[in-house]
Amino acid sequence: MKGKILHKFMPAFLIIAAYAPWMPPDARAQNNNKMATTAGLEVGMSASITVSPSATLTVKGSLTINPGGEIINQGTIKGYGTWENNGIFNERTGIVILSGTGDCIQGATTFNNLEIDVTGTTDISATLGDNQKVWNTLTLTKGIFDVTGGGSDSLIL
Repeated sequence: MKGKILHKFMPAFLIIAAYAPWMPPDARAQNNNKMATTAGLEVGMSASITVSPSATLTVKGSLTINPGGEIINQGTIKGYGTWENNGIFNERTGIVILSGTGDCIQGATTFNNLEIDVTGTTDISATLGDNQKVWNTLTLTKGIFDVTGGGSDSLIL
């Protein structure tokens, strides 16, 4: 995994919402904790992160869900690095926006809403490493969504 991980949650729970009582000490919170930004995020065994409705989690580097870790997304997750899911990603009603350069989706993931939206001048290529599902909306705003990955991997819409 590339990049610096500022927050590694091993058994811990984090709720990002208007009423969140706690934020990681290095994270930047705004709007009464409706927004949190971190350089990288690794969710460890028995850890759970919930992004509540109307809340936004921005990860400037790689986001990794390790075996036994969980993210519940009812809000918005903005990613600027590799998305690696080896644990549980509960898509609920949320949206994931990939906006970095060289983004890669690793590990089978079911997204409710997925958006590819490059904010710079370089296109990204979100390459499938395993079966990926988008249950609701796939939005290609700007960038390249490369669905090659080899083997029998597929994109299910």
